[in-house]
Amino acid sequence: NHIIGKFLLKNKFKEACEMIGLTVEKNNFVKALQQLHKKKLQMYIHAYQSFLFNLTCTLYIEKRYKLRNIDYNLKDLDKDNKINQMKISIIGFGFDSEAVSDNYLKKILLKIMEEEEIAPRDFVIRSLQGMSAEGNERDLFAAVQNLEIQEIDKETYKISFFLQKGSYATIAVKNMFM
Repeated sequence: NHIIGKFLLKNKFKEACEMIGLTVEKNNFVKALQQLHKKKLQMYIHAYQSFLFNLTCTLYIEKRYKLRNIDYNLKDLDKDNKINQMKISIIGFGFDSEAVSDNYLKKILLKIMEEEEIAPRDFVIRSLQGMSAEGNERDLFAAVQNLEIQEIDKETYKISFFLQKGSYATIAVKNMFM
C-alpha cells in the first residue's frame, strides 16, 4: 500500500492504477483513481506516511542510541524516561524541518525526503480533487493495551489490541511475531 501511496504523491497515476489493478479507459488514469472511494485513496497516502514514520523512528533510534535491529528493552534504552515522551515528525503537507529542534531527527528527516525524492508540497495532490495529507507529530513509542492473540490454526492468528489515537500498528504487529 505504501508504494501506491508514493506513486500517488509523485503523480505516477499509471503505475498506481496498475498496482491497484484498476481498469483504465482511454488512458485516463486520474478518472480511474477518482472512481475509488476517497478514503481508500487516503489510506494509500497514509500508508506511505506510516512507512516514512517507521523508517524515521528506526533510523533515529539507531543513530541516537547506537542500536541496530531495534531489539531492546525500553527501560535499558532510556534511564531518564525522556524517550517515552519523544515526538517524531510525520512528513506531510505543512511539515517544516526548521521546526524540528532535535538535530539527529532533523538530519534523518531531511535525508529521507532527499532519498525518497519527496517534499511536503507533494502531499497535496491537486489532480485528485484536493487529496492531501498533513504533517504532524506522533509519539516515538505507544503502549499496546488490551492485547489478545487467538490462534485460529498453526498459521493463522487473530490479533486485537488498542493503541492511542494516531499511533501506527504496523511495528507492533511485526514485533509480535519476530
